[in-house]
Amino acid sequence: MKRLLVLFWITICLGSYSFKSDKTRLKVKIKEIKEVQGNIGLLVFNQADGFPDDPSKAFLEKEIKVTGKQMIIDLYDLPVGDYAIAVVHDVNANSSFDKNFVGIPKEPFGFSRNKSIFRGLPKFEEASLRLSEVDNETTIDLIELW
Repeated sequence: MKRLLVLFWITICLGSYSFKSDKTRLKVKIKEIKEVQGNIGLLVFNQADGFPDDPSKAFLEKEIKVTGKQMIIDLYDLPVGDYAIAVVHDVNANSSFDKNFVGIPKEPFGFSRNKSIFRGLPKFEEASLRLSEVDNETTIDLIELW
């Protein structure tokens, strides 16, 4: 009987204990896709170093075929923390961010928190999102300069 009571007590304690996860999910909604062709490329950074355009410094790199004028991309198992996202619509699917001869992007792009680019590319702090343990969402509007 004593053993049964101890087992019951352990079950009650463990059942009420909340196991916290240090991983989370981020749902990224991409809007303003004008052409349903090519690929969407995401670079997800968890540090300022390399943001927004150095894939070698990105925490996560993902490429997905464009299937509509608006897309939702789920990112799973991200550690809780701060992240900034850079997105490119590789319209011609050549795995390159095409620019003209003076370096102006010819393909649509965007950043988390939709920071304006009129004063230059956003810094990590300006584009970063704080991800909590619950599911997180963000929307990125693509910008087209060319």
